[in-house]
Amino acid sequence: EVVSAVRHPLSRFVSSVGELLQRSVNYYCPTGYCTFETDYWQGNTTLEKFAHQTTWYELVQNGINETQLPEILERFVADTKCNYYTYASEHFISQSDFVTQNGGCAAPINNIIQLEELDAGLSELASTLGHTESGSCSLEDSNEASDKPGGVPSSGAMMEVLKKSPELLKEICYMYAQDFICFDYDLPEECEGLF
Repeated sequence: EVVSAVRHPLSRFVSSVGELLQRSVNYYCPTGYCTFETDYWQGNTTLEKFAHQTTWYELVQNGINETQLPEILERFVADTKCNYYTYASEHFISQSDFVTQNGGCAAPINNIIQLEELDAGLSELASTLGHTESGSCSLEDSNEASDKPGGVPSSGAMMEVLKKSPELLKEICYMYAQDFICFDYDLPEECEGLF
């Protein structure tokens, strides 16, 4: 059986921005401070890659000024739209790319679980597999903002900026059109009718 978990493309983009800002400003990765062994973090070499391979890093290399958040987000969108490659840029790849099965003949995808509807998705998975739900499984959030150093805009602040910039939001919808369509996510109001 082939199963995948996905999340809303817009919230995934915002999360990806937050992840790269944590890495570039605080040198903080999902398991703690970035290291070569777990995150392929190379200190100044990684920072030099950001400086050379992105348009957004120059705005945050000395810390984040939240008044520049609209421009920071514009630059992340431009880099993602143009498929700029840099350290950890895989966070911006469409989820459809991750669901693609590489070696051999692809098998049908049996379940796509939207993380926003996790309980229903897990119930559907149990049914697909012919299992009875035990009710004893509990999941916890991980990689939460409250577990990380400060100095990085919240997801809410980034969403607020995007909601005030319909053109930027449309660019994100275009970039992740396949995810919206394939994973049955509703488009934000600002993107309705684009595709």
